[in-house]
Amino acid sequence: MHAPERLAYLLEKTGLKKKELKVLDVGCGPGYFLSHLKDQKIKNKGLELTKFLVDICRKRGLNVEGTELKGEKPGTYNALKKGGYVLAYVPHIHSLGYALMGSRHNTLAPFQHTAFFDPKSLAYLAKKTGFVVDSIEYFGLDIMDYFCMKQYDDNFDYLDKLSELIPLMQAIVDKQNISNHMRIIFKKVSNV
Repeated sequence: MHAPERLAYLLEKTGLKKKELKVLDVGCGPGYFLSHLKDQKIKNKGLELTKFLVDICRKRGLNVEGTELKGEKPGTYNALKKGGYVLAYVPHIHSLGYALMGSRHNTLAPFQHTAFFDPKSLAYLAKKTGFVVDSIEYFGLDIMDYFCMKQYDDNFDYLDKLSELIPLMQAIVDKQNISNHMRIIFKKVSNV
């Protein structure tokens, strides 16, 4: 998802205003979202454990640390205080893409994610940390990913032949809540 759309989504789902935001981007990668926040004059900080990504962010003049979340002071950012929000993007382990591709799913290699979720595990995680799940939306590239895999296996250009059908099929998968990613809004309800 692109940074402007991510910010718009966050503002829409939380009801917060830009001037109210204090954003902590955990796992900020090369800092695309942080860069957009900086351009919008929104207070922000990124946490990233991959050293070369921290270096990239710092070269771009972004406020990024190579530290873990536990080093942050409670209440500093909107998400870490009561009434705050967390926007998360996570792989959905019970998706159509995982069912079709199994261990060949692209989020499994080369170990891009250390955990995989479903709605039940997200509710458990939220409860243990003083949050509730405010909303879950499903989206993904299950169909395109599958046909890319099949194109490689069969040496047949499925993407070209099915280009008009793939977006429609993915929209159906998304509406059935079986896409390979979930976009979650957590709301902080207690200090745990």
